[in-house]
Amino acid sequence: MADSPTMRDLARALDLNVSTVSRALRNDIRVSQETRKKCQRAAREMGYEADANYARAFAQLRVKRVHKEPTVLGLLTSYPSEAHWQGNSCYVRFISHIRARAAQLGYRIEPFSIKSPGISSRRLTTILCARGIPGLIVGPDLKGHLSMNLSHFATAMCCHGVWRPKLHRVEPYTYLNTLLAIRKLRKLGYRRIGFASFESNDHYVSHQSEAAYYYASATGIITEPIAIHLNTSGNPEFIAWVKECRPDAVLATHVDATLEGLATLGLRPGADIGVASVAGVMPGVSDYAGINNHSDKIDVAVVELVVDQINRNERGVPEHPRIVFVEGSWVDGPTVRVIRSREAGGISKVVHQR
Repeated sequence: MADSPTMRDLARALDLNVSTVSRALRNDIRVSQETRKKCQRAAREMGYEADANYARAFAQLRVKRVHKEPTVLGLLTSYPSEAHWQGNSCYVRFISHIRARAAQLGYRIEPFSIKSPGISSRRLTTILCARGIPGLIVGPDLKGHLSMNLSHFATAMCCHGVWRPKLHRVEPYTYLNTLLAIRKLRKLGYRRIGFASFESNDHYVSHQSEAAYYYASATGIITEPIAIHLNTSGNPEFIAWVKECRPDAVLATHVDATLEGLATLGLRPGADIGVASVAGVMPGVSDYAGINNHSDKIDVAVVELVVDQINRNERGVPEHPRIVFVEGSWVDGPTVRVIRSREAGGISKVVHQR
């Protein structure tokens, strides 16, 4: 069988420099779109196969050159400037995580605001292309529709705030995390486990927590299921739900709002009623039980997802977006406790009485 043509063979057939062909096959925007398409078409027709050793060597070379000339990855954000996110501790950690991982891979993160005064989406795309930026991270603060031409970039987003266009993304495995939290509460002895969420949050995670709760109810993991509460208008509705359904534990997406509502009823978390979070518990920082999403692992993975696309010469909105799920882990806290069997029916009575 004849050997696969080399990149030099391609360059000779197309009457181009090897470096030009190499860049064209990597979708490098420094090569015209017409030349890129011509090279990629010729590669397919001639049966050219990329050399995996070359790709690895190229990636290693980039890491070795990190201290000389790191390539920029753009971070798309809604914050007008760094000063605007400094007050958001979660976002500060996110920036720290992605910058550290990007540096290890030979890249540097530079934020670009989609809300900069006087800069349209088209103008921002032009700026990114002129800078030769090969990849973009869509920040977790962006929501809804991203109106940008992404055809020149390897792109991935952190979590699922942007619904259009559909992009590769990394997010917590909310379905399994919710099941894990339910099983932990059952193991502690809670029976009437309720789930409380803001409706917008449930939509944000594709209703995974709802699905997990219904599965646990249908299969007997939750022995006394109650109606899910989607809190759309604040504490009065939540308080009414607690009084009516009498949960002995609440699994919540927004623990602060949940604790505030329970305080209004005079209920003590961990004593009168159990409370656990399905997301966002940070060991050593949070003062409640629930799921640690391992946001640092999510942030690292989104950088890797962009860089992997760059190394595979993939650009633009994917036809079949990939979702990378990161599993969480349970963290004990003072808002839950072991319920003895003789107490199991007593907590809901306390809730009802108050």
